[in-house]
Amino acid sequence: MDRHRPRPLTWWNNHLNKKLFALLMLGSLAFGTPTNAEPDNKALDEVMIVVTSRVDHVQGEAMLTAIGLARKQHDVHILLCGQAAALGLRIYLPPALAPRHVSARELMQQAMSYGATASVCHLFLPNSGYKRYTTNDLLPDVDVSDFETTVNKAVIAGDRVVRY
Repeated sequence: MDRHRPRPLTWWNNHLNKKLFALLMLGSLAFGTPTNAEPDNKALDEVMIVVTSRVDHVQGEAMLTAIGLARKQHDVHILLCGQAAALGLRIYLPPALAPRHVSARELMQQAMSYGATASVCHLFLPNSGYKRYTTNDLLPDVDVSDFETTVNKAVIAGDRVVRY
């Protein structure tokens, strides 16, 4: 009867093999992407970060990614959709995140200070509950995405579209 039971994954259960696997995955991420992009090759520099999560720490992580990429001179565009679009509103006060006690909005504004751009999804304002929000309700440097512009940015960014 024992011979019909599935075998345990003895290779994966070995702690050393798990570490080796993790190192190989990190190495492929580190060396599999170009770090010194040529200045005239726009496709390597464009990164679009699409944020749809309503979870505060997920939004914060998205903005930390945007900061890191913008500091490395990538052309970063943050697209806020769904419930994450509230980050672009003046009246919304997101909670502060530990350990630095800054909000996802403050992190987004820091990314924008490094050159990132941010916009809300073009369907957010007209579908915001009785159309209660207008472009006047957006933060100063946040605009409404244009469908054609978003499509073009996504095509240029290619595989460099990060979703949160």
